[in-house]
Amino acid sequence: MLSGFQQGMTEISAEELLDLKHWQKIQDLLAEIIGVNLWLIDAQGVSLAHPSKICTYCSDVNSSSYTSSKLPDCALKAYQILHQKNELFYQCPHSLTYFLVPLKQRVRTLAFIIGGPFILGKKETHEHYKLVCQKFEIDFDLFLDWIQELKSFSHHGINLVIHFLKELSYFIWPVKTELLQTEGFVKQNTDFLANSLLETASQIVGADSGSVLLVDPAKKSFFIQSSHGLNAQVLKKRTIPFKRGIAGWVVENKKAVLISPQSKSVIPKSKLKRPYIKSSMIVPLQFQDRIYGVFCLNSKTENDRFSEGNLLFLNHLGKIATAALSRSGLN
Repeated sequence: MLSGFQQGMTEISAEELLDLKHWQKIQDLLAEIIGVNLWLIDAQGVSLAHPSKICTYCSDVNSSSYTSSKLPDCALKAYQILHQKNELFYQCPHSLTYFLVPLKQRVRTLAFIIGGPFILGKKETHEHYKLVCQKFEIDFDLFLDWIQELKSFSHHGINLVIHFLKELSYFIWPVKTELLQTEGFVKQNTDFLANSLLETASQIVGADSGSVLLVDPAKKSFFIQSSHGLNAQVLKKRTIPFKRGIAGWVVENKKAVLISPQSKSVIPKSKLKRPYIKSSMIVPLQFQDRIYGVFCLNSKTENDRFSEGNLLFLNHLGKIATAALSRSGLN
């Protein structure tokens, strides 16, 4: 049985519910982070926002049919097939990949994000691409130039990111003010966001331990919102003064940092109090001018996934999570 609120939601379209100006900023940030073109469409396949274009492939190949209000042929085909078969990935005739992520409000799918094209796994051989170009009458040299623009993902990497975005999408939608003001709703959202962010980020870099620390401005300290792999002594404290460790330095400087044997860390040595940790990443949770907290990842062994590239990626991922956190009603 649907609640009165849920019944009311079934009558509201995605365009009526979604703050499109706010969404456009999030979508553009998403496109920048994952490095693929993104389109937002409703359940009928109608475009709701301007496409976030990272590469020119779709518009160049489909120049005769592509406009800002119309999906290019491959993206449209991806939506039709993936929506019909309830699958995640579609490989277009040019041997490139697209994904489809549903945006849900409660139990109802109101819109979809289409992302692509990108390369899933290893690139095909030049011989394979030559056959594609011959079939579709595409200039081979131009095609190779387009391929160089495209982002490559492992199956594991893109699945982690899409899973996070899929779960996170519920909290990006605007919610009625009276619901936002309830303590239970805020706590549920915050717990979910913190746990999802920590789980996804930890899997990406193979962290032994980690935590999400949120700011308590009144006490000028952090409290541990989510954690894994931390020892009982750390968990017993529950609150951490700003001035005590690395997290406070990151908040003060609004700068993500990597600490590893290979990095040239700018963190003062007086802040490094756990010598048994070989590598760490500390990322601020910032939306616009406000810092909500930080998330920290640690490794007790040398780990080449604690790198500047992954630090940049997780910094962007944190921005998306914090944008959703700001909508969850957290003060």
